[in-house]
Parts: sequence; structure tokens; C-alpha cells
Amino acid sequence: MNGGHEAAAHAVSRVAEYARDLVRDVTEVPAAFGSRLVLAIMAAGVWVSFRHVRVRHAERIPPEGPVLLVANHPAAWADALLLTVKLRRRLHFLAQEEQFHPWPRALLLRAYGSLPVTAGFGRHHVIAATLQQCEQLFDRGEVVAIFPEGVSDADHALKPLKRGAARIALHYAFAHEPHRALAVVPVGLHYADRTAFRTDVELSVGDPLTSAMMRRADGAIRSAAELTYELQHALEELVLDVSDPAQLGLHAMLEAIVTRGRGPLDFARSRRLAQALVALARAAPERWDALRRRTASYARLRARVRLSERTLASRDGGALGTVRLAGLGGLAVIGFAPALLGEIVDLPARALVRSAAAHYSPGPSQVAFARIGAGFFLIPAWYGAIAAAVIYGLGGDRAEAAAVVLACALLAAVAHLHHRWVTGALEHWRRRRLARRAPHLLERLERARRELAEQAAALLADPGRAGPSFDQRTVASSAPSDIGNLAAD
Repeated sequence: MNGGHEAAAHAVSRVAEYARDLVRDVTEVPAAFGSRLVLAIMAAGVWVSFRHVRVRHAERIPPEGPVLLVANHPAAWADALLLTVKLRRRLHFLAQEEQFHPWPRALLLRAYGSLPVTAGFGRHHVIAATLQQCEQLFDRGEVVAIFPEGVSDADHALKPLKRGAARIALHYAFAHEPHRALAVVPVGLHYADRTAFRTDVELSVGDPLTSAMMRRADGAIRSAAELTYELQHALEELVLDVSDPAQLGLHAMLEAIVTRGRGPLDFARSRRLAQALVALARAAPERWDALRRRTASYARLRARVRLSERTLASRDGGALGTVRLAGLGGLAVIGFAPALLGEIVDLPARALVRSAAAHYSPGPSQVAFARIGAGFFLIPAWYGAIAAAVIYGLGGDRAEAAAVVLACALLAAVAHLHHRWVTGALEHWRRRRLARRAPHLLERLERARRELAEQAAALLADPGRAGPSFDQRTVASSAPSDIGNLAAD
């Protein structure tokens, strides 16, 4: 049962890792942020909703002193949630005044540390009020965060920035004598898939732009347009900056091949691959199209035999594969009864969250936060209803109700793990069955995967090397009858 022990050990290590992250996120933010309970709820929302959240170069954010944090905005309020939890300084977000209505939303924004951009009788009143608010915060050494592109319709591309961030920076640094120090720090948020539950997120902190760097070579102060251009360029280096759906689809497929289905590449390599594909499409569109067609053919064939990228890339042959399959199968059998109970208990809560998120998310950028917000209210409400049923319906006391709620939560966790065990066992069984019944088909798939991985490696090393290095027949000649025979058995 080594395979089962390995899976259980992996699950325990993941839970321990999440717990460490949760404690660190709650305890390392300065106490001035206010209630630890509010921050704990935010950190729990991040912990539940996202699989991995990585922060690159957090040390580039000055530990003290005034900072203007400039970030892209692909996922609406989820962006503010991630920045609040994962960056180690208190943030004050600028948001339009209408966002503070109705009052429950205002409470949530205030918990984030947000500031309303006050509406006046004209544009100059708005600008003056905003500049004054930011100046007061900077004088106290605080961090103001702003999303100068607004909410983005594109997941992995940057819209043209508005000039508000540049005006705030230039006003504070140079509007008064003596000139004051200010660090402008760009931060790029990259979601593997902003609409997916338990997706991976990477926060990339760029080099700070100091007050001295806001001057031209001749010493003159840059204009707002010039500084906005600099910030645009800095943020583009911190996101994929690809908007073409075909490019994004090809990038996602090659990324899965390179990582053997174990999650996205680290952001630096992911961006290099994306930029290499863009360069290839411009320099040699016919070669780019050939690569896209080969990759799509491979993905379709893999889907038809119902093997994930991770399972196809695994080396679990012979005795090791048998042990892994036995371990996963054993866990699936042993965990069936508690997993079934967990599904029954947790299904209403999940259905309510899914329905509410779908109803209250007007677009892709709102999905992640709608799911988190719905979960904040509906999941505790559901388990509270279970506790109330124990106390008032069954005559139990509070200790018994707490024990029942804890047991239900554990059963729900077992149900989640059981789904992974069953999926893993079925996929390993299909792979072994394919190796026994149609070895030539499995060999073609594995060869195509290796050659596509070589293509991706060539792109990462040098876009000029990428080309038709293997025969299209590697994938295309896989006989449909092979798949039909397997499906019929």
C-alpha cells in the first residue's frame, strides 16, 4: 500500500502547508490593520478559494515609508483580497464612491482599507479631494493601492492605464517644497484561470520607481503621460500580456505538457513561453499554425482515451504502477462510506455557493470574488443550520452540536479527497488497460507528448529553433478504430 501511504502523506503535508500559510497571513500583517478576526476571514477565503498563491520579490516593497502600489485588475475584488492578505503592509485602496453603496459593501471595502474617491461638483473637485486623501496617508508613511486600468475584460493582457496613479505620485513628490520621497511599486497579478475554483495565482512585485526616477535625464520632472507610459511598461513585464484566445489556448496546452500536468509553470517561464509563441506567430505564422494543429490533435486524442496529462506523463509502469493503483484503489474503497456521507452533508452548501456565485457575477472578472463572498455567508449559515437542528430538533447541547458540525466538516474533507483517489485510480487503470490492449496507441501518444515537450523547450530556449521537428502523422495516424475498440469493451 505504498501508493496509498504516499497519497495520504501528500494530503497531510498539503494541509500543514495551508495551515502555516494561514497563520503567517494573519500574524505578519501589522496590528494597525485592526481586527485579526477580519483578516483571518480574508485569509481563510484565500486559502479555500485558491490552490497556490506565490509572491515573487516581496522584498521590493519598502518595509516602511510612503508607497503607491500600482497593480493590474483582472479579477475585481479578488485582486484586493489577495493583495491585502499576501503583502505584509496595510493597504488603502482607492475606489469609486458609488462602490461604497449599499452599506454592507461599504463595510467590506472599509475592512479592506479602501478609500472612496469623493464626488464633487466637477472633475477638479474630485481630483483635489483624492490627492488630499492620498497626501495625508503618505505623510503617515502608509501604502495607497490603485488599479489604474480599471477592471480588465482580458485575463492575461493589460489595458491602457489611466493617468490617475501618475498624477498622485507626481503631486505628492513634487507639488511642495522640499520635494518628498515616494516609492511607486508595480505589482502584476497572474491567475492561471480567474474563473476556476482552486486556481493558482502569482503576485509579481516589480522594481520600485523612486522620486528621483520620476525625472528626465536633464533633471526636469516627467509629465503624467510619461510616467504613465513607464508604469504601463513596468506592469506589462509582470503579466503575460497576451490577449489572443488562440495564443492563450496553445500556451495553456504546451504549459501542461511541460509541467506534466502538475500545475502551471512559474510565472517567469510561463511569460517567456507566451512571448516566444507571440514572436513565432509574427515571424513564421505557418510554423505557429502547424504547432497549434499538432498540439490540438494530441489533446483531442488524449481526451478521447480519457487520460489526463499527468497520468500520461507518469512513469508508473510495472510493479510501481501496480502498487500505486492498489494504494489508490484501496483508499477509494475504504473511504467510500464516509465520502458518501460527506457528499450528502456538503452538497447543499456547495450548490448554494455555486448558484449564488453564478447569479451575482456579471462577468468573468467577478466570478472569483462572487464565489468567495457567497462562501463567507452561505457555508457558515449551512453548518449553523446543522448545529441548530441538533440543538432544537434533536435536543442536543452545544457541545454535541459542535461535535456534529466538526464531524460533518471532516466528512466533507474526506469526500473531496475521495474524489481525487477515485479519479487517480481510474486513470491509472485506464493507462494500464491501454498499454495492454492498444500498446501502439499509447506509444504514439507518449512519443507525440515527448516531441511537443521538445518543441516547448525549444521555444523557451530560442523562438527561432521552433519548427516542424516531427511528422504530423505522429498524432494524426492514430487509428480511430483503436479508440472505438476500447470504448466498446
